[in-house]
Amino acid sequence: MPTPAQSPSELRNRSATIQKKHGILTAATLGAIALVLGASAGFLWTERQRVLDETTELAARGARRLATDLQQSLTIASIAIDQFNSRLQLASSQPLDTPAAQMAQSQAELLEALPLPFGLTAIGPNDSAISLIGSAEAAADAQTRTQKLLEETGQTRWGVGNTVGLPDNGMVPLVWRSEPNAQGIVGYAVGLRFDALQQWLEEERRNEGDRISLFRMNTDGSATLLARAPRVSAELGVNVTTAWVARAAQDATGVVDVISQIDDVPRRVAYMRLSGPANQLVLVYGANTETALAVWSQRVPYLLGLSLLLTLGIGMAGWRLRRTLSALSLSQQHFQLALDSGNVWDWDITSDRVRYASAFLRNLGYQPVSPQEMAQALYRMMSPDDVARVQSALREHVVHGTRYDVSFQLRDAQGHLRWFESQGHAFRDQQGRATYMAGTTFEITERRALAESQRQTLQRLDTVANASPVLFWTADLNGHVDWVNQRWLDFTGRPEASELGEGWMQGIHPADLAKRRSAMQSARENLQPFSLEYRLLHHGGDFGWVMEQGLPRLDADQQPVGFIGSCVDISELKRAEEAARARGAMLESVFEVLHDRLFVIDKHNRFIHYHGLEDEGLYVPSEQFLGKTLAEVVPSDVSAALENQMQKARLGQLCDFDYVLDLPGRGPRHFNARLARIPDSDHCMLLTRDITEREVMRHQQTRL
Repeated sequence: MPTPAQSPSELRNRSATIQKKHGILTAATLGAIALVLGASAGFLWTERQRVLDETTELAARGARRLATDLQQSLTIASIAIDQFNSRLQLASSQPLDTPAAQMAQSQAELLEALPLPFGLTAIGPNDSAISLIGSAEAAADAQTRTQKLLEETGQTRWGVGNTVGLPDNGMVPLVWRSEPNAQGIVGYAVGLRFDALQQWLEEERRNEGDRISLFRMNTDGSATLLARAPRVSAELGVNVTTAWVARAAQDATGVVDVISQIDDVPRRVAYMRLSGPANQLVLVYGANTETALAVWSQRVPYLLGLSLLLTLGIGMAGWRLRRTLSALSLSQQHFQLALDSGNVWDWDITSDRVRYASAFLRNLGYQPVSPQEMAQALYRMMSPDDVARVQSALREHVVHGTRYDVSFQLRDAQGHLRWFESQGHAFRDQQGRATYMAGTTFEITERRALAESQRQTLQRLDTVANASPVLFWTADLNGHVDWVNQRWLDFTGRPEASELGEGWMQGIHPADLAKRRSAMQSARENLQPFSLEYRLLHHGGDFGWVMEQGLPRLDADQQPVGFIGSCVDISELKRAEEAARARGAMLESVFEVLHDRLFVIDKHNRFIHYHGLEDEGLYVPSEQFLGKTLAEVVPSDVSAALENQMQKARLGQLCDFDYVLDLPGRGPRHFNARLARIPDSDHCMLLTRDITEREVMRHQQTRL
């Protein structure tokens, strides 16, 4: 109905309302964009901090665990030293090595259970060494490597020396001064084997870029590297003064970001200094922040891109809001049109109500029916077979979720059967039961007719292929046959299954098989036509000759999809060629006996063929007159006589005449000539014979 007219004030108010809504929409859009950008930046920062926090925890946990293990080993060494001191006080008169041997045996099992095994040696008078825990070799090393260190060490703390020896058999020495005793023991040396220490550090390293180090704190504010994983022998004994060294002098534990002085790589370093007498030793775990943030860095472009897309989307949303509302209204109209077209249907499974637009039934010539009656009305239009098939498809979809896509025929009011295709989808409740189903139904009568027409066309093509005496085949791009016509099967007498793939090649003559394979291989590589002749086994048991031609088969887009070819039975032609060769051989024999010469002359009086035993008796050799005319080869009087006779021969006369030709080096010679036109041709055949001897004898007889 018409829209009532609006007053100017109403129009102004409406315009103001629209402008206000536009302002609110713009503000909301800008706020949403700012929110998205802020949320994205906050998320990126939070995620980065989370990764760094995990890296911090990894480094701190590693440093703490390593320090605990080393502290435990030194504690065991301190206990062993205390026990040995006690025994020294009680056994001042015993030999020096007796209590040592007893203690080494009692501590062996405990030493093996430690995460970082060590060797303990007592330093006796005159620089002697007694192995308390470990091997005798360790006692010898301690004797030579710890004397000076022992002199510089106080009595209440461990003295730590630099790593000594080659990395494969070196050690990190620690010494402890002994209390005065009657046995003359001046101190104890703990030897941490470098290879065991290196393996211990390497096992704790979690990532490829991480570094774990054992340092000794020095009084000058530096730290000396004793061991490092991964191992770099040249770095052992290097003094560093990075930020963590100053922090470690004040605090026993901590985390700091530094750039390594050794390899210039940024790391988050967690350190832990041992407590008590071993507070010179510091375990440092350096986690590579670049490696840790690599995954985060890879995500940044995607998150920024996503933020940009969201920003653009929000900006577009405001601009398209009015268009969206208009499109919504238009979509409602389109949906109503779809309903009215009769292509959309729905089914309330609970109440068994089926709704089709009234136009669907009207297109069939029927009056609309109620939703309660629609299903039965449709079934009455179907054949019984289609009813059972449609009901089975619906049941399988509703119960088992099988795809519903079915074709069926409906009979219209005029009694004509028309094809329809229906698809649909069921919606289910929380228990998985189908409660509602909707779909579409389209008429496909014309499409089915087209498919039937194509089927008939293919059938006609197959009939044509089988009506021809030619053997047809098709193959894929690998050359494997996938179809042969009936004529092929009639020729070979084998079932189709035996001819497909490469089975048909069993019928090729063994002498021709390699030639056929080579031709097909070349055609496959170059996608070019091929042609050859070979022998193929006939169903009668004999090999027949066939001429095969093949070429690439292209689809509608001119892309190769395989090959197509044909074989023509040329057995009769081959036999005819053999017979012709036999006749030629016979003619050769005849000419050998008769000593005649045969010339073939075309319509231009040009020699095109010659046959004779030898060139003796010719005016010029054969290679000089073939392709030339009579006038160019023989004297003018002879050529005129021959041309005159040739005109008669072309009229169908058989000419028999004699002529004389003065041969170079032999003088005048008499010849008899017979001239005739070759049937169905404009060529003439000239047969000549040298009759000089006969003419001489005839003249002699005449004189007598």
